Amino acid sequence: MTAKTYQFFPNPEVIEIKGEAPMLVETSKEVSNCRLKSSSKSRGYQPPSDIEYALPPHPAFVDIREYLEKNEIKGYGTGAIVARRFALNWRWKFVSQWGVILIANRHTSGSFPYAPYRVKWFDEQEPEEGAWAEDLIVIHPCVDESYLSDIVESQGIVIEDKR
Repeated sequence: MTAKTYQFFPNPEVIEIKGEAPMLVETSKEVSNCRLKSSSKSRGYQPPSDIEYALPPHPAFVDIREYLEKNEIKGYGTGAIVARRFALNWRWKFVSQWGVILIANRHTSGSFPYAPYRVKWFDEQEPEEGAWAEDLIVIHPCVDESYLSDIVESQGIVIEDKR
């Protein structure tokens, strides 16, 4: 008995393209000290000085949008609960050491260095500080508005206007 073979797709064709290969533009990464100022406040701890950041302190608008979109997939965004990546290892275990991302900055502010996120730390009396995803770890990811509405409705709250 012989087995039948089926061909669902045509055989691939090799197409040779002549000319120069396109230049791939890679976004410039910048190596610098930790940009999260509160990481340096810990007694007896110094954050590393060779952290690789995806963007410079004064990025272009297009790069900002791409940076925020990539990191939102990883859980960074408004409402995310975060901890300092470069702090003593035990600190991420305690709620008092966590913070919440209040806003994702979509625009630069002129001559001031850009910071993608504004974080309010639970243990600080000071106002929120600018932060980069490279300086944080996600404890709980951000949720979008529709998912947040679903959570509230599942607990018996009726939402009249779903925008």
